Amino acid sequence: MRALLLFCAIAGAIGAAGLSLAGAVSVRADIFNIAWPFQLAAGLAALLLLAFVRPPAWSVARGVALACAAGLILAGLPWAMLAPAPARSEAAPDFVVASFNSWASNTDIELAVAGLRANGADMIALQEIGLNSAALPERLADLYPHQIRCRWGVRLISKHAFIASGCSDQLPAAWARIAIKGEPVTMVGVHLARPFAPSWYRGHSAALAELTADLDGPLIVAGDFNTGEGGFLMAGQARRLAPLRRVTRGLRTWPSGRLSPVPLLGIDHVWLSPDLRPTSVTVGPHLGSDHRPVSVGVAMGAR
Repeated sequence: MRALLLFCAIAGAIGAAGLSLAGAVSVRADIFNIAWPFQLAAGLAALLLLAFVRPPAWSVARGVALACAAGLILAGLPWAMLAPAPARSEAAPDFVVASFNSWASNTDIELAVAGLRANGADMIALQEIGLNSAALPERLADLYPHQIRCRWGVRLISKHAFIASGCSDQLPAAWARIAIKGEPVTMVGVHLARPFAPSWYRGHSAALAELTADLDGPLIVAGDFNTGEGGFLMAGQARRLAPLRRVTRGLRTWPSGRLSPVPLLGIDHVWLSPDLRPTSVTVGPHLGSDHRPVSVGVAMGAR
């Protein structure tokens, strides 16, 4: 029995560590890195078994497994929540943007309407507009009269008139340009595919990079990236979107409501071009969706 337990602990620790590293080449495998509670749980379970089962004949294998278990625990800890927040401007924001996956199965549309009205954002990127949340843009039209509707349930709604706007035909994305202090600023609202569909995810990620490269001037990209911190996918996304930088670090937006008492993963993000500065980055309350909204105060001009 002791040998069986030790074998399970060794196989589990080494297998989980291998799965974590496999995320470098496999989109699906990287989900293990993104979902840090699984990494942490796997490492702790293996460590506990290895601590109590110590047959001398298995010392080398046990040592390797201990190293793998410790690595999983270190990798699984949500370090981004402990790291310093991205540098923020001390200036007052020139405008505020928000992103909210409203969820087609939203359980309280009235709460969503009230929450977004209270948010105060100048422009909001919405995802999964449909079914229960289909009426959300119209319910906000008096406050956000300028709206662009694109396929796959993505919307951009704004208090400011659009100078130009458009939809992507390659991924769920909408873009619109507004004037802030007489200067044009472009915002892209996006909803990337889940990593469970690798070809879709890769296609969406590449298409987003192409879209942002074609847009000049100050740029904001916001939406549901279905990608969290700690994974190879997020690192690849950062390389493709450079020089844009992600300002939503250490934030948790999913799941929300009945799915979890507190959000565990940060998969809703906002990226800013170098000529824009974040003044505040916050996650909003539960609004009937399985995601929580994220808001960013933005100041014009490079640091």
